[in-house]
Amino acid sequence: MVNKLFDKIEPTWRLLTNLDYGYWMVRFGESLESHEDHKGDAIPPPLANGVRISAEGKHMINLSLAAEGGDKFRMAELETFRPQADVLVEATVNWVVIKSVVENRTSIRENLPLEEKKEKKQVRASGAGSVKMPTKVRVTRSDLHSGTVFINIGRDAYASMYYVQYCQDNPTDENSWIDGVQGDSCRNLEISGLKPGEVYHFRVRCYGGGHYSPWSQIVTLRIL
Repeated sequence: MVNKLFDKIEPTWRLLTNLDYGYWMVRFGESLESHEDHKGDAIPPPLANGVRISAEGKHMINLSLAAEGGDKFRMAELETFRPQADVLVEATVNWVVIKSVVENRTSIRENLPLEEKKEKKQVRASGAGSVKMPTKVRVTRSDLHSGTVFINIGRDAYASMYYVQYCQDNPTDENSWIDGVQGDSCRNLEISGLKPGEVYHFRVRCYGGGHYSPWSQIVTLRIL
């Protein structure tokens, strides 16, 4: 079966903290149960229907709250549960997307907490479009791995690559910046090996059409 998920839907749930992911799962499950095309037994087993996804989401919430309270057993359980939840959710999302494509009905995806992927703009060879300074730069700590952060950036339609740098010293000193990570996606760029308890500065620029954009505004974060 062809995987249509990533052609149509942005997997934004992957960027959520464990607690927020649990709440999102509950909302997703409830929206499936209230949708004429997905409620009840409409979703074939072994795929998870709305009732099961909501239940698993509530379990994720309970695990997350216990882990945040310092329960080491729940921390360990949460570390194995999150990947299982991803498989559960993405299998059902993929089924929804495939059904909507096969039946040529976008209404099958409507009123669900899924972000439609925007069509990429074609960049003319003449260079009519140019990359701009990245905006909406967000740096978040990993819930599971100490010293790890994820960087997400507002997408530039003309960008083919994104570059992240970080530093601990004076951010006005260009020599203090270190190349962190690069990728062709503006989502979930990962930097690991940072020192817990230390303050870091991050900045991003993108590349496209033979040009680099200016560096973004600096984001500062203390690492846990």
